Amino acid sequence: ASTANGGAGGGGGGAAAPRRTMGGRLPDRIPRDDLAGRPSTGPASSSSSTPDLRSDECAGMEQINPAPPAPEGALQFFTIGDWGVRGMQVGSESQLAVAKAMACVARSQQPMFIATLGDNFYPNGVSSVDDPQFEFKFEKVYHQASLQLPWYPTLGDHDHCGDVAAQSE
Repeated sequence: ASTANGGAGGGGGGAAAPRRTMGGRLPDRIPRDDLAGRPSTGPASSSSSTPDLRSDECAGMEQINPAPPAPEGALQFFTIGDWGVRGMQVGSESQLAVAKAMACVARSQQPMFIATLGDNFYPNGVSSVDDPQFEFKFEKVYHQASLQLPWYPTLGDHDHCGDVAAQSE
């Protein structure tokens, strides 16, 4: 079995764990109506209930650098690059802070998907679809309900040091 969300598989009975991936492949063109109805394929979409942030955890975040209002019917999405640093000496706490801010803004902006811009897993990509980095640097970081959206990865030079197919399936 294959999961698009990187969810942890359940054992027992010798069953193989689901494969971990970040998302799907984007077609050449995605009609806006199709995006609105897509099922969630974010990092924790397999869990029955994913807690979101409390209102007080987001207090003031949108006021720091408010985004201008989007025109009616605009395609809204997030991009993030150079993010797979959790557990490293530099940037680990920043990755968690950015994830929290993304979750807070996503509550009001309601993006349709998240596209990564590369360098998703430092320092050398992932070794397979079962690499523990999927859980540590992705699932446990971007777990908030407001981030349970389709994620579309673009791979960077660090990602190409590992199993490229593991991130793009």
